[in-house]
Parts: sequence; C-alpha cells; structure tokens
Amino acid sequence: MSKKIDRLSLELLSDVFGVLREFLTANDFLQLCHVSKIIYVETKPHKFYYLNRFLSLEFCFDEYFREIVRSILLRDKQLSLNLSGCRNVVDVSALGGVHTLNLSGCRNVVDVSALGRVHLTHSSQS
Repeated sequence: MSKKIDRLSLELLSDVFGVLREFLTANDFLQLCHVSKIIYVETKPHKFYYLNRFLSLEFCFDEYFREIVRSILLRDKQLSLNLSGCRNVVDVSALGGVHTLNLSGCRNVVDVSALGRVHLTHSSQS
C-alpha cells in the first residue's frame, strides 16, 4: 500500500519537477534526476537535450540517427541543435519539431518556412 501512495505522490509532483527545472541549472537538474530510478523516470519529460555540432550534423543528414534520437524523446521540443558555421547545410525541412536550431553562419540555408515554431538562432555574420 505504501508503494502505491509513494508512486501516486510522485505522479502528482510531476508538475513540481517542471517548476524545479526552471530554477535549477542544467547540471543541478541532472544531479536531481539521478537521485533515484523513480525520480529519473518522472523527470524524463522535463529533460532537454543539446546536441553538439557534430551530432547536430548527424541528426540533420542521417535519417536513421534522427529516428533514434526522436525515439528517445518523450515529446517534441526537447531538443536543441547547433549547426553554426555549417556551410554544407541547405535543406532544414527535416528538422521541424526541435525546440532550438542554431543556424549562425549557415549562409546556404534559404528556406526555413518548414520549421514552423522552431526557435531559430542565426546571424548574418560568420
């Protein structure tokens, strides 16, 4: 009976993890996630994934890798990509659904209309 109550308490506190995420640094939140397996599972929807430039390029060009990454995410908008300075990136239509896309210095990208509500970071300087 107490395990059911504990589990119910954690489910009710799921929103609290979202609020905590707003106030903790990424590293502090990650440490909180690893306190117990139950907390790790409960905080998964609140995690945010940042791919470095190399993995962002892999996500951009490799459909298989993109599907693997998307299978890990519980919901859209948990992913940030960094494609800054990548002159070989032209088509970004497959990148819709990510939260943030850094296109600084990507001069060959012409059309970003397929990205919808993706937060774009770009500048005309490189």
